Formats: sequence, C-alpha cells, structure tokens
Amino acid sequence: MNDNQVIKKLQILKSFEADAATLRLIRKQISSPGSVTNRFSFKKWFAVKPLVPVLAMAVILLIFVVLVSFPQNFIENAFVSARITLAPNHYEKAKIALANVQYKVNSFQKNSSNSGTIKELSRSLAFANQTMSGLQLVGEKGKYSSYQCKELYESYHKDLYIIENTVDKSSKPDIKTLGLQAEQYDQQALIKLENYKDNKWQNSGKK
Repeated sequence: MNDNQVIKKLQILKSFEADAATLRLIRKQISSPGSVTNRFSFKKWFAVKPLVPVLAMAVILLIFVVLVSFPQNFIENAFVSARITLAPNHYEKAKIALANVQYKVNSFQKNSSNSGTIKELSRSLAFANQTMSGLQLVGEKGKYSSYQCKELYESYHKDLYIIENTVDKSSKPDIKTLGLQAEQYDQQALIKLENYKDNKWQNSGKK
C-alpha cells in the first residue's frame, strides 16, 4: 500500500460517524474477557504458577536455617514466654514459670559445673520469682484460690532448697552466686508461705 492509498483510507475513517449503538458494541468488544490485555495476564500467571512449589520450599528451608542457627535455649525460652503470655490468669502464669524452673533445676543437678546451665537457671529463677510475687493472697475470684498459691509456693520452696544444697557442695564463684540468689528467694518464699497459712481464705476453694 502506497502513501496515497494510506491517506485516502485515513480520510474515509475520519469522515466516519458511528451511532451510539455502534460505539457501545466497540466498547464491549474492547473490555471483553478475550481481550489482548487479559490474555496476556493469564499467560503471565500461568508462567509464574509452576514456581509456587519452589518458592514454598525456599521459605521452609529459610525457616529451618533460622531455627537451627538459634541456640536451643533461645527457642525453649521463647516457647515458655509465649505460653505464659497466653495463660488465662496469673496463677497459670506462675505455674508455667515454676515448671520451667523445675526443668532447669533437674538439668543443674545433672551438670552443675556447666556455666551455661547455671546462667539459664539463674535467669529462670529471677523470672519465676517475679511471676510468683504477683499472686494475690486471697486469690482471684473465679480464677484461683489462696490454697492453690500456697501449694505452688511450697513446691517453689522445695526447688530452692535443692539448689541451696547443691551449691553448698561447690566452691565455684558462679555457683556460689546462684546459691545466694536461691537463698534470697527462699526467704521471700517462706514469708509468703506463712502469709498463706495464716490466711483465712486458704481452705475456701476457688473464689
């Protein structure tokens, strides 16, 4: 097609006046699902779809690498903290914190010379002592009773007593420091126990 023919056709197209029905039909064809744009988007989606399993596997491997790179104690402590955060009341929080201490005490008895074990027990003790101190003397209505708190403090006192006895057999400075910490917390626990024993609500069950 030469230049004159192109110019002639453009002049004919310029003089064309479409009615409203024709314009609606043109718009409908342009926006139909079979348009070039939509076909292109579908092809693009189809090309990416096979990569989904590969991307999922990459994410799983990344999570695995992150977990392996963190020390085991970090993961355990994070899990305990999450359980305490989600616990329904303060008694349940203290119970979880104390169970974590008991687990660390068992590890300490098996390997009392390991500095990492000593540090973990010391941190767990500090956290448990803070959590235990938040227990109410008369309990909380519908949640826990003072009698339950007394039982918890009795268990706590036994754990602290075990630590004190284990520490007495060692001369290492970090273990001696742990012993002083346990002795201080035990004195606080004994005072709490006396308060719970004198508390008139202790045998009233859950309030």
